[in-house]
Formats: sequence, structure tokens, C-alpha cells
Amino acid sequence: DGGAISCISPTTDAKNCGGCGAACDPGKVCSAGKCGDTCGVNEQLCKGMNNAPYCSAVQTDNKNCGTCGNVCSAGQTCVGGKCSGNCGLSETLCPGGDGGIGYCAKTDTDQANCGACGSVCKDSNGEICVNGKCQLQCSQGLAQCGKQCIDLTSDRDNCGKCGQPCGGGLFCAGSKCTACTNINIASLGSPTASSGGSGQYGPSNWNDGVLEINNCNVWGWISANNVPGGNEWAQYTWQAPHTITKMHMDTLSATVTNTCGGLGRTLGGVTFVQWWDGAKWVTDGKVNLLDDWDYTFTSPVTTTQIRLYDLYCTNSLGQTSNPVIFEWTVTACN
Repeated sequence: DGGAISCISPTTDAKNCGGCGAACDPGKVCSAGKCGDTCGVNEQLCKGMNNAPYCSAVQTDNKNCGTCGNVCSAGQTCVGGKCSGNCGLSETLCPGGDGGIGYCAKTDTDQANCGACGSVCKDSNGEICVNGKCQLQCSQGLAQCGKQCIDLTSDRDNCGKCGQPCGGGLFCAGSKCTACTNINIASLGSPTASSGGSGQYGPSNWNDGVLEINNCNVWGWISANNVPGGNEWAQYTWQAPHTITKMHMDTLSATVTNTCGGLGRTLGGVTFVQWWDGAKWVTDGKVNLLDDWDYTFTSPVTTTQIRLYDLYCTNSLGQTSNPVIFEWTVTACN
């Protein structure tokens, strides 16, 4: 538009769905600030600015009052699909929405005018407008604890109900605090790496149960150097979530030559020990050691993925690149 600024309705504008510049894919429409295949209840697919299709709330849309293209005159507002000089009961005349023209908003349920004109509920946080207040709407299986959506069946700080923590090393399973069984689940996971060896020297050797002391000629290596700041990673993925407590890394020593003549290539540096919370990677801590190492999570994490991100060699003797993993053990409660 040549840089011109215009007022849009982020709840219905397909080119600005939920926010400026957030365009829906071709063939999609914008309803309640989200892209979809069809318009919502009491909405019709009309043409907006630059003939762009958008879902019009024809009961209150001044440019499409009752039906697409029926524009209310100056000083009138659309109430119940009819042009009128006043808003209806439980409605408030709010600005904006349709090219800056005011419209009658039901402030008890209007996402863009919740409780008052201009009070917008955050769709990105799952908020909805209920009785004029923005409230968190948790997805199925989650409960609202404060301002967070929590899985009460596995959350150690809210086990079974909000504010009920598991103490004394217990973890939460089935909404009950339970003693940890501490089993190695590495063999149940799928190991992958950003790049590196394959076959006899690939990730499949990380969880085969064969330690360096059993066979020092079989390992998996990762393409990385001896300084942090890269994007190299090693990762485990499980089909079902597990409550993980700690892990052990069996790698080449930085100071002692093994029976196969191996020295260096020590995977002793990890800038980010991370776990997947279902939406993003969460950093728990870091590692910087010169031999085999153990890591205990700050608190048990229930997840389907863990990874060592920005990993590097910590040795100065021997080869100082492409660190080696003989066995990567992961201990979980279930």
C-alpha cells in the first residue's frame, strides 16, 4: 500500500490475522484472530480493504450490516444486523474494527474489546473473553494453576492438584507422588546428531549397552571442534514422555589413553543441557569436564526429548575435534 498506515480488524482481516502482517495462507479466512477454512458462527465471507476476503460479523459490522456490502450511514452503527443510531443492550460503541469506523461490541465476550473498548485478550496465550475479563483457556488434559496451564498427572510442583508438590525425591505419576524407579531408558529412545559418523561410528552405538571398557573400537562421533559457540547437538527422542532425573556420558578421556590407544576427542563440553516442553527447548544447565561425566537435572523433567546443544571437545591432548560417545545413559523414573 505504498507504506500508508490504515486501521484493520485483527480478528477478521486475512492479511493481518491476530496482528499486523500475519497473513493467512491462500484460501484461508480469518475468524476470531485465527486462520481457518471457514468463517465462524454469525459471520459471512465478505470483501474488505483491497478486496481482500475476510470474515465479517454481520450482526455488528458497519460495512457489512446484515449482509456483505450493506454499509451503515454516518452516525449509525450496526446492531443485530440492522443499521441504527444506538447500540443494543449489553453493547458498547467502540472505535476501529472496520477501517476506523465504530461498531457495537459485546464487551462481555469480544476478544478485541473485553470489558472495555481496546482491551484485547491474547490469543497467543490461549486467553478468551468471559464476562468482560480475559481468562486463560487451557487445552484438554491441562489445568489452570495461577497463570499457567499444568498437567496435574505429571507436574512435580502440582501433583494431582494445584500447589501440591512432591518432596523428598519423589516424582509425579498418575497424579500421585511416587518413588523413582531409576531405570535406564536410553535403549527406548532414538539417538540423532547434527552431523558426524554413521554405522559403526554412528549414534546407534550410544544406547547399545556396550561401554568403552567392553569394546573401545565402537562408538559414535559428532562433527564439532574444541570451542563453544557452534550449533552442534546430540539428541534422544522417545515416543512417550518419561520423567528424567539424570544421565551419564561415557566418552574418551582427555588425559588417559585407553587400551585401544584412544586419547582426546573428549565430549566434556556442553553449553546447553536441554529438554523439550512440548513447544520449545528449555535449558537446565551446562557441562565442562575432562573425562566421563554425570549430570543430574535441577528437578525431574517429564519430556519426550533431551539434547546436548552447542557441544565441543575439552581436551588439549590428542585430536581436538569430532568428540566421541561410547554410551550415553539416561536415567528416568518411568
